Amino acid sequence: MESFFEKLRIGNDPKTALRRKNFKVASARFSLHQNTLDSLMDGIDLETIIKCPVNESIEDWLASHVVEFYNKMEALYLVIISVCTPETCPVMCGGAFTYLWQDNKNYKKATRLPATQYIETLLDWVHDQIHDENLFPPNTSKSFPPNFKKVVTKIFVRLYRVFVHIYLNHFDRLKDLDAVEKANVFYKHFYLFVKEFGLLEAKDFEPLQQLNAKICDE
Repeated sequence: MESFFEKLRIGNDPKTALRRKNFKVASARFSLHQNTLDSLMDGIDLETIIKCPVNESIEDWLASHVVEFYNKMEALYLVIISVCTPETCPVMCGGAFTYLWQDNKNYKKATRLPATQYIETLLDWVHDQIHDENLFPPNTSKSFPPNFKKVVTKIFVRLYRVFVHIYLNHFDRLKDLDAVEKANVFYKHFYLFVKEFGLLEAKDFEPLQQLNAKICDE
């Protein structure tokens, strides 16, 4: 079943079909947590569902949410992809905040990229991290690496920057498509989760302070 955001991008620029990978995890390890944006709109208490179940490890819980939020972020990006171009967004930013890309592979030095290139490079990078079985073991026969929380922290920090760019540069697009409410639910879910597990620092949230005060009671 397509998510709300996936339905919105139908009929838009055909290049979106080339972007969408929609990573689906079939392993038992990552099938534990499969909430969708639509289900979150059915009165589920976000502050409750972010709690790690007593019978699940923190590592499993973090890993499953990396996969979930990766898929949702890619779907949200596709909603604004037709208006986020190298011409309209020549640098990855949100308000006064500018983000440079570095991955020690293709970009060994911090590099200014157009927002669309930054976001797609970021999504590809997360995709590669998830598919690295040394970082994300596909089943319980293999343990997570000692630096796993550090790895997922970097993923969540970078995913948050996509929220910053979309909310501060493409909010009108969300309004035009009547997607603000759904985007806000996704954002609040992400925000509460990273706060719960200490994955972002106060400085990371600065660009969206007003949004946090409005929908996250901060």
